[in-house]
Amino acid sequence: MMTEQKITSGHEVEDSISFAAMPDQIVVIRIAGRGSFHNSMELRRLAEALTQTPRDGQGSHPRFIIDLEECITMDSTFMGVLASIGLNQLRNSGEKLVVVNVNEQNMRLLKTLGLTQFLNVREMPAHAPIDDAEFQCLIREDVSRTD
Repeated sequence: MMTEQKITSGHEVEDSISFAAMPDQIVVIRIAGRGSFHNSMELRRLAEALTQTPRDGQGSHPRFIIDLEECITMDSTFMGVLASIGLNQLRNSGEKLVVVNVNEQNMRLLKTLGLTQFLNVREMPAHAPIDDAEFQCLIREDVSRTD
């Protein structure tokens, strides 16, 4: 059963994942709070669902932009999901996964694990059309510890 839940991490920012569909098969996914094993399964399922059902009906896959502006930290499980999404996108479209607005700590984590080799990490322009997009909060599903 799908229910909306909010994860409390003890910080001002609640752990959440939201997404918005943009023109040209681009999907922006925003991570707020902590990227951790608690929400990595939802991120993986979201990316898989969007990749399995191309929005144009012609078999092209979306390109993802991961916005980490409000993400305070990430654990190895979450970064493993980012790596998986990035490798799948590279295989499906030939383009690197774009990760934007990365704070200093998260950049250090991405570099340490070598993810910057196949992720395109960059700053989001101040005038980006993403600010006008309507983001949907991901509805959380109860996930077992094994998943």
